[in-house]
Amino acid sequence: IADTLLQMDLVAGPMENLHPKNVALMMFNDHPERFFPYTQIDIVIFPKGKQQDPSNFIEVPPIKGPIDRMIMDAMSYLRTNIIKENVQKLSYTEKADRCFNYPEEAIEEAVSNTIYHRNYQTREPIEIVIEPDAIRIISYDGADRSVTMEDLRRGKTRPRRYRNRRIGDFLKELGLTEGKATGIPTIQEKLALNGSPAANFETDNERTYFMAIIPVHPQFKGHSITPNDIEDVIENVIDELPERQRVILDILKKDVIENASLLAKKTGVSWRTIMRDLNSLREKGLVKYVGPDKGGHWEIIEQ
Repeated sequence: IADTLLQMDLVAGPMENLHPKNVALMMFNDHPERFFPYTQIDIVIFPKGKQQDPSNFIEVPPIKGPIDRMIMDAMSYLRTNIIKENVQKLSYTEKADRCFNYPEEAIEEAVSNTIYHRNYQTREPIEIVIEPDAIRIISYDGADRSVTMEDLRRGKTRPRRYRNRRIGDFLKELGLTEGKATGIPTIQEKLALNGSPAANFETDNERTYFMAIIPVHPQFKGHSITPNDIEDVIENVIDELPERQRVILDILKKDVIENASLLAKKTGVSWRTIMRDLNSLREKGLVKYVGPDKGGHWEIIEQ
């Protein structure tokens, strides 16, 4: 194992005291957030828009794990819940006019490049904000200063420095990025082929953040995310819960539970375990505690 890790340049130090390099902890370890806090992707959905109705939103459980799996899991979620196809049969030809609200290839390229170029010393998650008019993918810090504002406006990038070259090497081998300064042109090309408007890219002079704005296809513009879409999101969140947490939700649907000890007896686990489960469900917006500390009860958030 040590020889393999050395050949892959994943460890350093003398043989009697090898230690993993950062890229090994990020890509070959199930919990990179233990070493690089907030190595995760947060997805938030604003059905009517963040400015129009900021209090109406859905938070998806944070996506964590090895950074290549984070890309795949985020894309799996977006592919299942967000990306939609519109097919129109044309009277003058046998072919149908097909388009997507967001072309999958453009979104994947944007997410992969965000993972590739973010600053892992900054304790902020990657954010994917979904609104009716666009998907905004935000990372911290911003792009390296070798990428100019003019480059971003033109949608083209000249040779530049890469912040995480070793991550890029592995993502390239996995087919998740090319590492040839082609990320922004690829996004624009995939959007153009889909008939979508060009993407916009934002940063500030201090390069504290970088945001890719992927606009929705004109045929889908003005369509807010429907109640059915929201129900699908909630169902998927529940399906991904651990079995014990799903059991807790079933119990709360049927009974009034005043404290965690009652749930512990019903499920056969410790009070501390139940409290961890309840706190996790509360963070996901699925349950809440109603009333005073003594005399209150846990209940499901129906809305």
